Amino acid sequence: SPRMWMSVRDGADSFSIGVSASPDGDVWSDPVFATGLPADTASPVISWYNGRYVGWFSVWQDDAWWLARAESVDGLDWHDLELVEALPGGSSKAAPPRTAILTQVRGGFEVDHLLVLEEPVLERRQRFGARSPRSEDHREA
Repeated sequence: SPRMWMSVRDGADSFSIGVSASPDGDVWSDPVFATGLPADTASPVISWYNGRYVGWFSVWQDDAWWLARAESVDGLDWHDLELVEALPGGSSKAAPPRTAILTQVRGGFEVDHLLVLEEPVLERRQRFGARSPRSEDHREA
């Protein structure tokens, strides 16, 4: 059945990831909270890749929002979280950056990721699972 991942905010600028399911795409369940992610995780972008869910999130840490990546077998319990990079313009805890990741498999092992931020637009190509981006693969548009 279809699922939807969302940012859930309590009244005090604290964020969590909620997961809702629907048998028909019209009526949705109350969200269930994802586990294994740090407090103040928001803006989920989830894809299915090679038999598992790959999630990209905004994570508040050290007074800034960071782009983070994690994996899950069931889409609820996340593991292997890694902070990828600090997000520009993300200095307000009350307003997590809304990221979008476009993932395309290339040759079975390489994956392209397009990270779109409000301003500026940032494009990045990196190998799937890379621990840090390579500077020669980065350009601003």
